[in-house]
Amino acid sequence: MGDLTDFQSGETVDAHLAGASVIRTATLFGVSKAAASKVMMAHTNHWKTSSAERNSGRKPKLSNKDRRKSKTIV
Repeated sequence: MGDLTDFQSGETVDAHLAGASVIRTATLFGVSKAAASKVMMAHTNHWKTSSAERNSGRKPKLSNKDRRKSKTIV
């Protein structure tokens, strides 16, 4: 990420989101495979940590098993 510009990093992330491989991304933007891989891994790791924040909050009082039992009773 040190040898890539912000634009190249952004394009690499976009290609990663589109499903392009590391080798394909590196050849498209003229960067090394190691640099493309580092950018993709940094992006993936960032989203893994931030997705936990989206799932925060109160847990449901009833589990799926409890819901099924209550439907059977009612």
